[in-house]
Amino acid sequence: MTKENPVGVICGTKENKIEGIIDRIDLFRENDVIDAMFSKTPECNIDFVEAMEQKKVILIRMRDCDFEDETSKDVLMTFFMQKIWLATKLRAAKEEKEINKIPPRVTLLVDEIFQVPTCQKILEKTFLQSAKFGLKYMFTLHNLEGLSKEALASLKGANTTYTLISGVDKKAFEALEEEFSIQGYCLDDMLNLEQYTALHLIKNKNGYDALITKLPPELKLEVSEYEQQNIA
Repeated sequence: MTKENPVGVICGTKENKIEGIIDRIDLFRENDVIDAMFSKTPECNIDFVEAMEQKKVILIRMRDCDFEDETSKDVLMTFFMQKIWLATKLRAAKEEKEINKIPPRVTLLVDEIFQVPTCQKILEKTFLQSAKFGLKYMFTLHNLEGLSKEALASLKGANTTYTLISGVDKKAFEALEEEFSIQGYCLDDMLNLEQYTALHLIKNKNGYDALITKLPPELKLEVSEYEQQNIA
């Protein structure tokens, strides 16, 4: 309302202020998987708290062929991580109220976390608190450079145990060289690992222990001709 125009005009957010949001929504809508997710009703949602109590195994597959852009995977992964984190907090609050103890541990295994940088920002804030809520993270990485500096620093402060398998990038060892050297291990020990062996750096109450162990051999399954045809 102005002196020249005493009649007020109702207006909302200017379009140029939300162009970025609109562009991102359009990007998500172009992906059939995400569009289907947005269109679903909540009736069939999985109750993560109940699933954790029942010790269920939940697999969330995000295949490269279903996502043409990294942003979509990053957003979906962030959504699921937040949902899992909230479920662990709700479960811990319920357990503490009823029996005053930490709930049974839930293990969250994440493959190729380097593909979701936004998700890492959430994770770095939860690493230090995860044990309190009965949540254990396990990440598979080619090297520790797959984590941001902030996430790696937070991870190191969370009593993390590391496993380096034969053939791993030597940069993974170099990032932990100081801890390994105290235990008497050097880079050559990792480079000379035999197949199906691993070098571990295990966190304990007094610091770290390091050792080399044998891993299970390659799993060989007997698959019938009919099953092979179905797999193909």
